[in-house]
Amino acid sequence: MANEIQKTGPAGLLNNVAGVNQQAEKIINVNRADSITTGNITNNMYFAATDQRQAVISGNYGTSHEYYNLFVQFEETFYDQGHFYVTKDRALNSKLTSDYIRDKVNGLEPEAIEQIKTFPAIFCSENHEMGKTDDDQMAYYGLVTDVKVQDNGIKIYYRVLNALQQKILNENLFDLGIDGNDRFNELNHTHWAIKRIDLVTTLKEIGVSVFTLS
Repeated sequence: MANEIQKTGPAGLLNNVAGVNQQAEKIINVNRADSITTGNITNNMYFAATDQRQAVISGNYGTSHEYYNLFVQFEETFYDQGHFYVTKDRALNSKLTSDYIRDKVNGLEPEAIEQIKTFPAIFCSENHEMGKTDDDQMAYYGLVTDVKVQDNGIKIYYRVLNALQQKILNENLFDLGIDGNDRFNELNHTHWAIKRIDLVTTLKEIGVSVFTLS
């Protein structure tokens, strides 16, 4: 399909945060970090972390508490890391993206891309039903590690940190700034949007904890 988001990447969900290795000028090795929640399954959310609480975090990926990226693709599978393509007509739509940030990043200039990489992200596939989904469909919390604008679309590089049931997103549309209702919503529509919402705090308020450094 011409408007689908395509994907590539290695198979399997990230299950060891020690495997998060990025090339950057600044690399922080975290051997003890009590603010990192790890190890257990809580509220249908699967933590991607080691029992030793070890991780390698580089750059400022996903540090924003003001905005987050929402990616919805046609097909269902996301990998622990890799890349996919967003067609330009499905990227940062004026209706679904906050006006203030859209004006700043819509051109996807290098400075804007660096800002986008600071926004945490939700990656998901289109709902299995109109306005809702089943218990088995998963969405993913993670990071955008790079964005490249090409003739064949916008290439999004990503890393998944956690999985959560997509029905939780459908049940909390307003809190997450997701447009729509229980008959049809953004999660039924392949696209990329940026929301002016503190994602980590909001997820925590609705009962979902994710891997963060704070």
